[in-house]
Amino acid sequence: MKYEEKRERKFQEKWQNEFPWVELDTTGQLMTCKVCKAYPELSDRESAFVKGCCNMRKDTLTAHDQNKKHKFCIDRSISDKRELCSLQAKNGVDMGSMYRNDKGCKTFIEHIANSEIEKIKKDVMESRYFSVLSDGSTDSSITEQEAVYIRYIGPEGKPQTECCDIVSLETADASGVLQDIDRALETIGIDENAFKSKLVGCNFDGAAVMMGKKGGVAAKVKERVPHAVAIHCVAHNLELAVLESVKTVPYLSKFDTTVKNIFLFYYYSPKKRRELRAISDLLDENAAYFSGMKQVRWLASRHRALKAIEKHYAVTVIHLENTASGKTADAAKAKGILNDFKSHKFVKFLHFMIDVTNILSMLSQGYQRDDLFITDVVRNLEKAMWQLKELQQNKGEMGRKFEEHFNTELKTFSCGKESTQTVKLDACPANSTSSDKQQSSFLEAVVEYMDKRFTVLQHPAFSDVTVSLFNDIWVLFRFIRFCTTVHVQAPYLSYVYVYAVVPYAIYIYICKPV
Repeated sequence: MKYEEKRERKFQEKWQNEFPWVELDTTGQLMTCKVCKAYPELSDRESAFVKGCCNMRKDTLTAHDQNKKHKFCIDRSISDKRELCSLQAKNGVDMGSMYRNDKGCKTFIEHIANSEIEKIKKDVMESRYFSVLSDGSTDSSITEQEAVYIRYIGPEGKPQTECCDIVSLETADASGVLQDIDRALETIGIDENAFKSKLVGCNFDGAAVMMGKKGGVAAKVKERVPHAVAIHCVAHNLELAVLESVKTVPYLSKFDTTVKNIFLFYYYSPKKRRELRAISDLLDENAAYFSGMKQVRWLASRHRALKAIEKHYAVTVIHLENTASGKTADAAKAKGILNDFKSHKFVKFLHFMIDVTNILSMLSQGYQRDDLFITDVVRNLEKAMWQLKELQQNKGEMGRKFEEHFNTELKTFSCGKESTQTVKLDACPANSTSSDKQQSSFLEAVVEYMDKRFTVLQHPAFSDVTVSLFNDIWVLFRFIRFCTTVHVQAPYLSYVYVYAVVPYAIYIYICKPV
């Protein structure tokens, strides 16, 4: 007994061969079951292996391995794959009879995972530099998880992005997050020496714990690697710039509420959606449908939402008016929505915002591309800002459509598939000067906030790239001048000039530094 009390028990690495589901926390003091944590709806949430077991004994592992709820989780993790084998067999694929069980599946998965990890390790070690991307979220078991990715130049000279690991955070402060990022990087062979010698940048969201100038993860990374460039995720930064600019025009808050109310009114009611479709069929219009609005990718989701409202505007107005005239519980809601929905200002802003979000959603989607390059960020941003400034001077396609279909005398708006449906708008102003000023003010704010939020692009790491490209075009021009001096045959010279120099010069102009 005295020996047992004094003995300091430690985790034995050989246990993982027998119990592959066990994992240690960053402190090395607690054991957890990664399978039970992956299926919180099936596991025993009060189990020590879900919360963290400090009893470093093999018999505790054996006991958990025999636990019924743990076995349910194991079966669930494998059952999806077993069904895939049955499906392939029905399709005529000879799946054989071997390895079609839990152990065989685990073996295959482990070998595939190890093979992929070794491949990534080799490519990263051969690459001259890399950058780290990381983002956090909370899973269904209310456990904070950090997804860690690495971006590097692959063997073919193209940027590659690979997932290192998804790690559970022990602590959500900057030190804890960075510690878990290090742990994820270690899975692909990046130790402290490789981290300091090859890391050139890191990319996070704008949370204070990540981008805080004094104690954030980015600041701590720069303490270890002074030359590393910390970047706020460009797609996320764009979303924030637009959200900030929306606050500068008070009416846009009301407009946003009306749009959300429309989707909430229909999305959770199959009955209302059936009624909408019935009206669509009666009017020979496209079937009206309002899907859920996503909050993660605000710009792309918002553009689709506004397009849906514009497309089904007449059908929606008719249904809301019918609902509002009844005595159901939804009558008051329908009346409240109609107050702004049928106003001249809402319809005009609807068409205006479709033009704006069309530009911004394309920029946002471009920033989410896997093959995004540094010069693409600058070029796409400047292109979008130029388009927004052009929208201040001249109305966009949807803005012109509204003016063409609005009858100023009758105060009616023609809409629908063939513009054959007529809706009488309320609160029509004598002139549109006020709303035009608000739209111009909003566009100015969008450009201003985008410019402020992307000042990091003035960092030499970005601006020097476009400068070097400009130097390349200057070399081409000097080559042309040299060819002229030595009397190179004119046809060949003209081909070089027309098909190489001129297009490249235009490209460089678009990509010029901010």
